[in-house]
Amino acid sequence: MATEQSKKATSADDMALNPDQADAMTVFAERLQAALIKKGWSQSDLARTIWGEDTDSRGYSVAKGRDRISSYLRGKSVPEPRNLHAIADKLDMDPSELAPDLYRRTANKAGSEAMFDVIAGEPDKAHVRINMIAPLSVAVEMMQLYERAKKNLAAGDPPISLMAAQ
Repeated sequence: MATEQSKKATSADDMALNPDQADAMTVFAERLQAALIKKGWSQSDLARTIWGEDTDSRGYSVAKGRDRISSYLRGKSVPEPRNLHAIADKLDMDPSELAPDLYRRTANKAGSEAMFDVIAGEPDKAHVRINMIAPLSVAVEMMQLYERAKKNLAAGDPPISLMAAQ
């Protein structure tokens, strides 16, 4: 599990928004509402198709993530890229059509970002995130390193080191 410090805020209450960000949240909320109306769905219907159902303490079946969709519709937060794609897919839309400014920010980010968080209770493991535009040869090497690390983890073998991978 990632450390508390590494969690990224996507809530309007948790981060200072510039006018463009606030506009992007509003546009997304309006387009999401229009898409739900067009499809004849409630926020629960959408959440249920993406994340499934759960049973509440009273024994009622409820959609997982319903409150998350509500937050999006109120313009209080925006989805992470993976969830934006899932929402757009279920609404038969392209992510760029549903949230043009948000999608552009996630898909066309020219700057590089790399970070890792040590996993609590597992000091020899880390959650790694890399978002960058790279030459194809570098991307292939990164994916090969990733595949080797994934195989080692699945087999219970020690993690590979970057020095050994060279």
